[in-house]
Amino acid sequence: MDFELPEEIRALKDTVRKFVDRELIPIERDTMEGLDLKPALRAELEKKARDLGLWMMDTPEQYGGLGLSMLGQVVVWEEMARTIAMPPRGPGIFGPEPMPLLFTLNEEQKQRFLPKIASGDILPTAVFTEPNTGSDLASLRTRAVKEGD
Repeated sequence: MDFELPEEIRALKDTVRKFVDRELIPIERDTMEGLDLKPALRAELEKKARDLGLWMMDTPEQYGGLGLSMLGQVVVWEEMARTIAMPPRGPGIFGPEPMPLLFTLNEEQKQRFLPKIASGDILPTAVFTEPNTGSDLASLRTRAVKEGD
């Protein structure tokens, strides 16, 4: 069994390693504002991620993403784990998290929204509130029902 990384994945690993070494490790002590990445720094790092071709890496190409394989994603996250410059949870610098949309939208909705998210034209968000709900969407009791037009 061959455990060597394919050439394109080795090149990706090298690119991300250099990015972490040159861009993230030197600024580790100044990146966070509380539990979040400083907004101005986030914008700067997101641009650098775009320039490296890593924006929306886990989104299929047909929807405007990089379509990186699971092995490629693991290599990126392995290199990113070498720095404490990024928050351990929450949004990173590679674009919005596509998985909830990939698993819940129908094909027409994916074609309509995911390329706009990948290009940065729109940002997916979810806002909800209801007494006694907290962050558990499944416990919401209010329902929206379309009546008429």
